Amino acid sequence: MTWLRKAWDWIAHLWKNPDGYYGRPIKYAINQGPGHFVAVGFIPVAVFDFSILILLIGFGVWEVTQWHFRGADPYDCVEDWCFVAAGALSGLHWIMTLLIVPVALVFWANGVLLRIKERRDGL
Repeated sequence: MTWLRKAWDWIAHLWKNPDGYYGRPIKYAINQGPGHFVAVGFIPVAVFDFSILILLIGFGVWEVTQWHFRGADPYDCVEDWCFVAAGALSGLHWIMTLLIVPVALVFWANGVLLRIKERRDGL
């Protein structure tokens, strides 16, 4: 199997299995921080000069289809999109990075703490 086929299978798996990582704070932290904020939002805009508009519309379509066709939690879809948007906006200019990263870190920490609480409460 080629690397392109493996990449396609991995992306298809992500689309078919939406997960908010409720009760799993470490997985949530990795999913939102390095995953959505950095890999999907920041890197395409900052490193590859990808169009922020196309990125945000495309990822919005991804999340809406996960919600509509795969039964994803709408809150998780909005949260994922917001982390991608924050990462993409941070990639535009270093001043945007200075403004957005601290706010994103607060929301990221809130999500981690919520999942710790869910785990403790057995949800």
